[in-house]
Amino acid sequence: MKVNSALLCILAVLLFSCNTNQNEFEAEEISVKAFEVYMDFSLDNDVRLDSALLLFDKALELDDQNFTALNNKIGIYAEKKDIKGLLDTNARLIEMFPERPLYKIQRGLFLLINKEIIKGEAILDQALIEYESQLKSDISNFDFNIEYIWALSANEKYDAAQAHLNLMKKHTYQDFQHYILDNFEIQERHMIPMLDALKVKDDITVDFK
Repeated sequence: MKVNSALLCILAVLLFSCNTNQNEFEAEEISVKAFEVYMDFSLDNDVRLDSALLLFDKALELDDQNFTALNNKIGIYAEKKDIKGLLDTNARLIEMFPERPLYKIQRGLFLLINKEIIKGEAILDQALIEYESQLKSDISNFDFNIEYIWALSANEKYDAAQAHLNLMKKHTYQDFQHYILDNFEIQERHMIPMLDALKVKDDITVDFK
C-alpha cells in the first residue's frame, strides 16, 4: 500500500506543531511556578533566587522564546549583581524583539555598569534615535511614550524628558493613564531602581556620570 508523500508531510508538520505548542504550554506553567518562588520572600534569599533561576532555565529548555522566564531572569540577575547574566539575558531579548529599543536602553545601562562606557553610551544614543523614529508614526501609544521618557532620562536628557511628560499630560488618555502621568517623576539615570541596586558590586562603586 502506497502512502501519499504529501499526506506524510502534513502529518509531520502537525505533529511538530503539537509538540511545539505542548512545550510552550509546559514552559509557561514552569515559569509561573518559578515566579511564585521568586516572590516568596519567606525563603532564604539565596535559595529564593537560585531556585527561581533554576526553574526559569528549565522553562527555557522547553521554549527558548519564553518571555516570562527571560524577563524575570533580568530581575534575578539584578538582585544577584550578576552583570554577565544580565548582559546574556538582555542579548536574547534584543534578538527576540529587535524592534523594541527598550531592550537596547537596558543594554546600554548594563554596559555602563560594566564600565564599558563608550559602548554603553553608543547604544543608548542608537536606542533614542529609534524611539524618535518610531514615535513619528505612532505618537499616541501611551506605553511607548512612557518608555521614551525613560530613554531620555537614561541619556541624561532630563529637561527633554520633563517636556515630553508635560506634552503627554495634554493628550486625551484614560483616567488611569492620566493618574500615572500625574504621579510620574523624572529619575536621574543613577537613581533608576535597578541601577541603584547594581551600582555597588563587591568593593567597586560604579560612577554613572
